[in-house]
Amino acid sequence: MGDESFPPFQTHLIVNQGDGSDTILSIPLDKNKMDEKRYNKVINECKKFVISRNQQYGDCVDVVDIHTLVGLCIMKLTRIYKLGSNAKTKDELQDTINYCVFALEKFEKEQEGK
Repeated sequence: MGDESFPPFQTHLIVNQGDGSDTILSIPLDKNKMDEKRYNKVINECKKFVISRNQQYGDCVDVVDIHTLVGLCIMKLTRIYKLGSNAKTKDELQDTINYCVFALEKFEKEQEGK
């Protein structure tokens, strides 16, 4: 099932250029891949971030619908995509992760009510 045109030990990302053409980016894999420890570090930082901004978020899980939360994620990610990385990028990404958590919580509450 392997594609012989791609060298081993690399991952590949196909990027649509918007003009009908695609670019293939080859990304070498290394031993610094995402593992459970690094993943938990990121998630724990997001937890701290949401707790520190709890006043700002309020009880949006109970008030805002899933479509609005997804829209907020799209808005944040689009901003990063268009503007590139800057001083606020980490906050924007953490907001996005937390909005996804809120959307999952909202979804679970809706499923329990059925």
